[in-house]
Amino acid sequence: MNSVPPPPGTLHPALVPLAVTSSVSEIWTTILSDQFAGQGGFEIAGYEMLKGLDGITTQDTSWWVEIFENTQHIPSLTEQVRQLEDVVRPLKYGYLIRKHGLYTWGRDLDEARRHLEIFEFLLECVAPRLILRRTAPAGAF
Repeated sequence: MNSVPPPPGTLHPALVPLAVTSSVSEIWTTILSDQFAGQGGFEIAGYEMLKGLDGITTQDTSWWVEIFENTQHIPSLTEQVRQLEDVVRPLKYGYLIRKHGLYTWGRDLDEARRHLEIFEFLLECVAPRLILRRTAPAGAF
């Protein structure tokens, strides 16, 4: 069974925010969420650690990390999430809110924490490469 986001209206209480501690990953969530907001997100692919996410059994996979615009109006944010869920693809594991941070979930608190730890690890692996690729001269990577 795959993890699914909580029903609309329960956005904040049901998700575990990354900002519980100050960490390198917290900085990367802020930078990446701003840099890739125009694309709606970015892809993480090929990492063994992806297998720690519920339902993924091989590193030969990719995961699209959604980025939502930051708003203090929670019903608007909830609607953004619901519209994407209904139209595009199921949201799994977590997403970023632009210039704010990471939200993740699981079937229970232990799974949500595991997803959070995996997300932190993956961000520390891919963030420098993604940022360099965006700013480097053509053909450098």
